[in-house]
Amino acid sequence: MIANIKTNNSFRQTTQYVIEKDQARIIGGNMVGQTTSQLVAEFLISAHLNPQVKTPCYHLMLSLSPDETLSDLQFAQMGQRFLASMVVLSRLTGDKARVTSPENRIGEAELTQKVDSFIQEDIHQYSYFIARHHDQEHQHIHIVASRLNEITGKAIQTWQNYPQGEYAARLLEKQF
Repeated sequence: MIANIKTNNSFRQTTQYVIEKDQARIIGGNMVGQTTSQLVAEFLISAHLNPQVKTPCYHLMLSLSPDETLSDLQFAQMGQRFLASMVVLSRLTGDKARVTSPENRIGEAELTQKVDSFIQEDIHQYSYFIARHHDQEHQHIHIVASRLNEITGKAIQTWQNYPQGEYAARLLEKQF
């Protein structure tokens, strides 16, 4: 599995790209809207909580290898767990936050427990949707989320996105 993570300042362009492609469809998330305009209106509510955040749009992608397949439900669960993992990992401090250091980083069991807890208790604090695309040989999903917590206004830290995304993707490969 390949993880790709981007941040940008445009919910409109990202959402338009993700849901207006041929055969794209929303398969998960916690947002009510179904159109670009509806989803962008929801995202802008959180973006206004902290106008100092210049890149409030979080765009996460997960791609399977061409010989792998998942159902919509499995892909939606995987996308939710990936977003949750990225938030949990961004909140870690000290040695556990060093995901590039296998001897120090948070262990798989502890991360899984923290992700489960985050999904149960806190994921509703971030607006997001998951869409599936069928425009490539390989199956893939896009997760579009607000980096801003709708309760605190604090943004998901992104300075270690690449190593955190790789670690989270390796764990998801094992789970799915």
